[in-house]
Amino acid sequence: MEHKKRIEWIDLMKGICIILVVMHNGGALKQLENIDFFCTLVNVALMPLYFLLSGLFFKSYGSFPAFAARKFRLLLVPVIVFGPLGGMLLDCVPWTEWSLSRLCDPARWVVYWSSFVNVPLWFLRALFVGSLMMYGLRAMLTHGAAIAALMVLAASLGVYWFSACIPQLGEVERKMVMRCGLFQAAAMLPFLFAGCTIGSCGIAALKRSPRNMRMAAAACVVGAVVCASMPSGKVSWCMLVFELSPFSILAGFVAAAAMVWGMSFLIGRLPYVSYLGRYSIVVLVTHFPLIYALRASSGMGALAASLTVLAVMPAVVWACVRYIPWTCGLPSRPATPSVADVLK
Repeated sequence: MEHKKRIEWIDLMKGICIILVVMHNGGALKQLENIDFFCTLVNVALMPLYFLLSGLFFKSYGSFPAFAARKFRLLLVPVIVFGPLGGMLLDCVPWTEWSLSRLCDPARWVVYWSSFVNVPLWFLRALFVGSLMMYGLRAMLTHGAAIAALMVLAASLGVYWFSACIPQLGEVERKMVMRCGLFQAAAMLPFLFAGCTIGSCGIAALKRSPRNMRMAAAACVVGAVVCASMPSGKVSWCMLVFELSPFSILAGFVAAAAMVWGMSFLIGRLPYVSYLGRYSIVVLVTHFPLIYALRASSGMGALAASLTVLAVMPAVVWACVRYIPWTCGLPSRPATPSVADVLK
């Protein structure tokens, strides 16, 4: 049972992000007009913002083996389970002899676990590797915070510059770069590092006082203006494509994070959105195969399929947390959520 009081604006931030992730991965945002505003928010900021939010509550949990075992359970077990489940759903809808033979191919199971069949799982692999990196950096912080920060910056910029060489690599080398999670983790490590630093300052305990509410409103407005004025350019943390400069990426992230934080801090809680944010890992590992299985089996468009999956997602969350919590990065016996919680 969960005894800790939830920090509502953090759940809301996660909920806003995960809904945009669902819409983006489902192809729905491409069907909307005037989506340039979302370019910075979705492509530049969403995944780094999850890294930052993960860093807010970063703990070492004692020894490194204990830490690695915990992170394996929380982050890699969902990959191990939902890689094959999502891949099977995509391969076997509609169910045909071809899809059945593909399912029985052992090589296909390797693909389920190592590639981007269930695309969003790349993030959990990267967060696992980034968490291991952060464990080592935390040990360095007591001896030289400046050195640790420089190492983080060097790793991220190194991946940025290396990304231009990826198209020239051979097929095997490209697959290794994309599938191991090391390079994505290094690229986003500054955001995990920043979250850990901010968390140590007590940001999670920030009160919703009139002064802080005014600050949040200003951050929301300024962040939205900067996001709307950002130059266009493709940024993909998953595929390591960076068409914007490091300064533009950083500025876009800060602006988008300020906007989402300001909005979330002002509102505090939106039942449906906060519910999905609270169980964002469940949404992350299930939404992609559900959307594309629905599109493949019904001919539904990207926008309609994405909205349909979002509509049923509270029930999906309830089922996963109730019956298979260990597959979603949750304790073995969490407090069982109710779909009715969404309406409270």
